[in-house]
Amino acid sequence: MGTRGSSPWPPTRIMKVNMYKVYWTVSGNTYGKEFSDMTEALNYCQHLRKLDAKFVTMCSELADMVGEFGVKETEPGYDWKKRRD
Repeated sequence: MGTRGSSPWPPTRIMKVNMYKVYWTVSGNTYGKEFSDMTEALNYCQHLRKLDAKFVTMCSELADMVGEFGVKETEPGYDWKKRRD
């Protein structure tokens, strides 16, 4: 990827606060809104659903997330399997 301004892309851990984003669709148009409080974001999702908005979804970036972004290989001996009952 290229660069944005003088900082490297992808960015290193810059974020210092939790961030929540809510996305929704109304009449084929897509919208989004940012929140710093999860409860406020969830309440907004509920409000949108009551207004009959479609494809209401929320995603988050947590400042105190453990580990780096993405998936790493598992350690030797790791043998987890999803149970299908």
